[in-house]
Amino acid sequence: MRRFKHSYIYVSLALSAFLTAGSAKAEIEEITVTANKREQSLQDIPLTVSVTSSDTIQKSSIVDLIDLQTAVPSLRVNTLQNSAQTNFTIRGFGNGANNPGIEPSVLVVVDGVPRSRSSSSLADLPNVERIEVLSGPQSTLFGKNASAGVISITTKAPEDEIGGVLETTVGNYGSQIVKGTITGPTGIENLNYRISASTNENDGYATNLGTDPGTADDTPLNNRDRKAVRAQLQWDIAEDLSARLIYDKDEIDEVCCVTGPLFTGSATDLNNAIVTGAFAPFIGALPLGVRGVLGDNANPWDYQVYMNFEPTNFAENEGFSLEIEKDLNGMVLTSITSDRQTVMNSNFDADFSSADLVEEQRLDYNFDTFTQELRLSSTTDNGIIWTAGVFYSDEDTINDRTVIFGSEMNLYGRLVLGGGDPSSTALADIAALENAVGETGNSDPNHPDHLTVDSFFTQGGGSTQELFDMNSETVSFFLNADIPLSNDVVATIGLNKTKDTKTVESNVVVDDAFSEIDLEFLAAHPAGGEEILDAQIAQFFPEFTNYPNDIGEGEDGIFESDDLTHTLRLTHEASENTKFFVSHSTGFKPVSVNLSVNAVDSTMRSAEEEFSTNVELGVKHVLDNGYLNLTLFRQKIKGFQSNTFNGTAFELTNAGNQMHQGFEFDYKGQFSENLLVGFQGMYIDAEYIEYLEGPCSHFTTDADGALPFEIIAFPSVACDPDPDNLAGYPEVDAGIRDRQGETPAGIHEWSANLNATYSFNLTDAISSFMRIEYVYESETAVVENVPGVNEVMDGPIGPIPVGNIPAVRSSKNVNMSMGFNHNPSGIELMLWGRNLTDHQSLLSAFPTTAAPGSFGGYPTPPKTYGITARAKF
Repeated sequence: MRRFKHSYIYVSLALSAFLTAGSAKAEIEEITVTANKREQSLQDIPLTVSVTSSDTIQKSSIVDLIDLQTAVPSLRVNTLQNSAQTNFTIRGFGNGANNPGIEPSVLVVVDGVPRSRSSSSLADLPNVERIEVLSGPQSTLFGKNASAGVISITTKAPEDEIGGVLETTVGNYGSQIVKGTITGPTGIENLNYRISASTNENDGYATNLGTDPGTADDTPLNNRDRKAVRAQLQWDIAEDLSARLIYDKDEIDEVCCVTGPLFTGSATDLNNAIVTGAFAPFIGALPLGVRGVLGDNANPWDYQVYMNFEPTNFAENEGFSLEIEKDLNGMVLTSITSDRQTVMNSNFDADFSSADLVEEQRLDYNFDTFTQELRLSSTTDNGIIWTAGVFYSDEDTINDRTVIFGSEMNLYGRLVLGGGDPSSTALADIAALENAVGETGNSDPNHPDHLTVDSFFTQGGGSTQELFDMNSETVSFFLNADIPLSNDVVATIGLNKTKDTKTVESNVVVDDAFSEIDLEFLAAHPAGGEEILDAQIAQFFPEFTNYPNDIGEGEDGIFESDDLTHTLRLTHEASENTKFFVSHSTGFKPVSVNLSVNAVDSTMRSAEEEFSTNVELGVKHVLDNGYLNLTLFRQKIKGFQSNTFNGTAFELTNAGNQMHQGFEFDYKGQFSENLLVGFQGMYIDAEYIEYLEGPCSHFTTDADGALPFEIIAFPSVACDPDPDNLAGYPEVDAGIRDRQGETPAGIHEWSANLNATYSFNLTDAISSFMRIEYVYESETAVVENVPGVNEVMDGPIGPIPVGNIPAVRSSKNVNMSMGFNHNPSGIELMLWGRNLTDHQSLLSAFPTTAAPGSFGGYPTPPKTYGITARAKF
């Protein structure tokens, strides 16, 4: 905490210098925002808002929200095994990926309509007016799922004069982007239209080496294939009545996403030995023949992976919204109605290898969402300025998932549990032991319940059906009022009462005989022993209890949440150019339900509500040539909903108390008529105040390394010892780690964007600009259960580094662009490049699927560059 206090001192000194420099109005264009659901100047609104204008989006070649994070230091966007598994975070908080039952903590809003899942927000950006990123809890005006912040996208409205833009881009990796928009009158009085469309294709920067082992026809990964259309009608029906109707549809049909090894453990060595034929003398012919494996020096930045079938990834979003505004003399009634549907289908090789361990992991998601917002807002600039309203949403979520064992899973299971010996009887011993004690099996070989080794991990088995149907109904009442206390002091009071009800039904079918074995029962038996618990690493799909059920007290599948959130703020206008504000706000995210076969017990069925509290002290100051905004914050989330992959399944838990404190700053200055400079940044000091059941890396091993084979234990991510380990085996862990006092993973201490744009005229007819930006993020561990520090292990002559660990993320990226505009014709050309430093880092990391002791990572994209031509008319 001492370094945090020092940072406060440094920032205060810098702020004093800025506040004494100039007092005249800035000569840069005024920035309008709608963070309070009404139009205000950025410098007037007492909130922490990062605004990215259409001009910046164009000059920085920002295509989607993934690109946007380079321009907004408080925002992070991670895409994992497919495009729909994308996570947004603000100030280090955020979740919502990898399970359709987990709603986001960062809400995306497009033209006033909330997008309930990240998968519905990944299309290329439409014809955008601006993007506002609101930091901290915003539940007062935006309701649930805004406990960490809001991304608000405002698109360009129809205009009453004919005009448009046609744009095309070509770049490396076969990139081809075409965009167009046209607007104008329809011929009906006061009825205008805008139609925008885009396509985005490239060949991908990664390669799947293992789709067809008989040919050299490798298939691409991480490509782009996106299409979108957006149509709008704006009708000023009367002087006091207007309506805006929007229809949009977009499609993503891509092959995603590449991973690479960070550390290759014994389980991966066994996997490789299977596909290269090392065990052929013991097992005979391989089902898929001899295949290739990654080399010993392979890493994520080779952008290569072996999969034994080509992954698929398709997502479609479609919907409409109708916004009606009615002037009621002194106040405005606004109604926003929307109906949206998101469909996602994907299939990928979950073991990320050419071994046929998983022959199918199919994900089918369907979200059907209806929303209605009604609000009244005052229109006067004097007295109390207020907004009050109600928001309703009804969403049906269907999740249909399968994970099917492949033809080599049985052999792989034998090897893992047999310590790598094809002739080991370890698996057979477990079956024989269970038959002997009569738990489930039967010692009579003719009995239908008699267990054999061949009945474990059979091809076609696994999780053969995970069908969930969840309905979520939400009602929110909200009120926000700015109350003048004096000529220069305004108090803000905001309240929001939200109730959320989820009803879940499931139909899960599991075919995994090995997971049905009660190993804890066998471990307690005199003929067993606690070391038999090591075999739990291969129990992939324990028995699932469907919703609703009458087991015990019964589960009706109904999850209810409600909360009253607030915003309290004082704003002091110290001068015409300087405002100070202090605020206390709370946020709320309802119960998230684990719509997955992983939810096998009460501790994983759902995560309780997530509550956030934020205290801010901020200043907004207009300089001679620009502005400076600074906010100090202390934000806490209680019950953060964590969803971490442990190598077999995702563990959904509440993370206790988590504190993030620091500051955000946003400076923009017009140094001369030609030079515009921007500097945005954020500092965070993050800590788990309480997290008793944090994720960790399991390393249960026997002293003799027999069951299972030996797994290297990394102290920085190891699980705590099992306090109930009565037999005293030192290798038995509790499966959790007390992370109190630790720094949460994935949070950069420092993040910044320094940019400069120089504009000049080549001739009287040709204007030009050059823009350069440097994006910096300090190094941080990416996930809790993969080492983010320099781990070592003992070698023959001393400690040696292990693999490509540490698993960390950072940025030291340079983006550049240069444009030329022929003013008489409206034709523009722009050369651009992103990540020109080709900085290598990780987006995320994970324990390798079904390979205990191995780790993999998702690499950041390489440098990209191209040329864009644009014609305006």
